[in-house]
Amino acid sequence: MRKYVCVLATNDYLDGCLVLNENLKHINSQYELLCLINENIDEETRKMLDYFKIEYKETKEINYDVDYEGHLQPYYKNTFNKLSIFNLTEYEKIVYLDLDLLILENIDNLFDYDSIAMAKDYPFSYLYNSGVMVIEPNKDDYDNLIELMKEKIRNQIQLGDQDIINEYFKTINTIPQEYNLMRLLAKYVKNNNTERWNIRKHPIKEYDDKNLNKKILHYIMTPKPFQTNYPYDEIYSHLYTYYLCLIKEKKEKMRSLIIE
Repeated sequence: MRKYVCVLATNDYLDGCLVLNENLKHINSQYELLCLINENIDEETRKMLDYFKIEYKETKEINYDVDYEGHLQPYYKNTFNKLSIFNLTEYEKIVYLDLDLLILENIDNLFDYDSIAMAKDYPFSYLYNSGVMVIEPNKDDYDNLIELMKEKIRNQIQLGDQDIINEYFKTINTIPQEYNLMRLLAKYVKNNNTERWNIRKHPIKEYDDKNLNKKILHYIMTPKPFQTNYPYDEIYSHLYTYYLCLIKEKKEKMRSLIIE
């Protein structure tokens, strides 16, 4: 059995999940989306997932208990819930997708890659990026990843789930870069100060994706395209806005039914 899987760690990322679900439908994926949630996801969000007919499964929150004061990205603490996907042993293979993606064409062929498979974190590091992953869930991998995470916590090391995954897996199969093309939305948002992002996320190499057959865009850092009310000039903004309008219409319809 195969599934696309996402992780909803906080209620304020719900729209990202709803957009991803609509996106997968519109590219005619033959596999459905499973959303992992934790005990902190409220009842209203769960009802919304039900209304959109998104299958979800509750797993225990994985908290990375390290002081992130002064760190540019404290939300990294929430991303360790992603490790729960390695414990989905009822599935033969899964393709994990972050909630800040825009999928431009059918990507079902990702299931043909051997586990574990990821695209590089270009242009920002030589590691692999955990925003899109092909995985054959395995209990040993899950237990070992959690233990490695606990070791980092004991040493009070600030990092993200991506660092843990890259350190643990000695061999990672490479997915073509067009399946995970980085976009820093902050630099496209009008009247938005991007200086602090440039300090944190600077390219390690020259990077030009103009000639690539773009399949997945990955809007890293903040703001996310479902969070900003500012107009932005990124070339695919109209497509993401289309999906946002779709889910907002459905959400309003659900709320009107409740009121009635």
